[in-house]
Amino acid sequence: MKVLILGSLGQDGKYLTELHLGLGDHVIGLAKSIYPDSELEPTLLGATYLKLDARDPVELNEIINRYEPEIIYNLASASSVSESFKFPEISESVNVGIVKNLLEIFRRRQLEGKEQIKLFHASSSEMFGVSDGVPLTIKSKFNPHSPYALHKCIAHNLILEYREKFALHLSTGIMFNHESIRRKKKFVSRKISNAAYLISQGKQSNLKLGNIEISRDWGYAGDFVEAIRLIPLKDTPGDFIVATGELHSLREMCRIAFATAGLDNFERYLRIDESLFRPQDTNALVGDIVSTSLQLDWSPKTTFESWVSQMVKLESDPLVAGE
Repeated sequence: MKVLILGSLGQDGKYLTELHLGLGDHVIGLAKSIYPDSELEPTLLGATYLKLDARDPVELNEIINRYEPEIIYNLASASSVSESFKFPEISESVNVGIVKNLLEIFRRRQLEGKEQIKLFHASSSEMFGVSDGVPLTIKSKFNPHSPYALHKCIAHNLILEYREKFALHLSTGIMFNHESIRRKKKFVSRKISNAAYLISQGKQSNLKLGNIEISRDWGYAGDFVEAIRLIPLKDTPGDFIVATGELHSLREMCRIAFATAGLDNFERYLRIDESLFRPQDTNALVGDIVSTSLQLDWSPKTTFESWVSQMVKLESDPLVAGE
């Protein structure tokens, strides 16, 4: 199988590339630096990588016509909620603009009688906004509380509109929080695992965090990409919740991470900074994965404690731990 991955050098893109390469598939990975001073990361052996800005519809169309992939995965995203407030125009151009480009390319291909390509698009649980802990389904109401969430909503709804109007094979996975050592250190899970390791080595004295009482549905990225791969293989396109169905708090994440590093009393190393609190945080977002599990014969395999501990243990390996 020939697959094209947009956002191939992000956390999910790397795991998905490895998954497809392991199955003997041909992977074409697209990546482009989004924020100033960011660099194209090292590539995975066996994949074809192209440095391309998917916000350019002409270049994107040329690549699709050149390689004629069977499946396109759109994992390209300006995914930081806090940075979406600082750079809303970048958030919109990436999170909405790329989807518009893909949908128009697919529509024109249909008019030209070309072979239909299947699309998977990564939507976000941030679209649901503030929650009361009731498990969320694909029918739950969107209530975005950030530019990032709003732009993800726009893109998601565009996909549903094009799928209905033009009968295109367009699928989405509403991705709840999923983490790994491949997260950048600006994300809270990696911030915690990295700090636990550095403090245990005497290289850092404390960890500054915001509200550690918030709870999320956190899973392991390596599990989630298995669902991502299965979704576009369905004969009928659709929308899926990709989550664990469990809530865990940041406090719990800190406790496990610091204990793994040999630091039992984690609170002595924490510094709570109220300036890091969000006015309306998306607390208690949890996904209902019953339908997804039945349709895909999939469920997450890695426990919360396992992947948090794994992240801390891998911090000592510079070849594995990213920046």
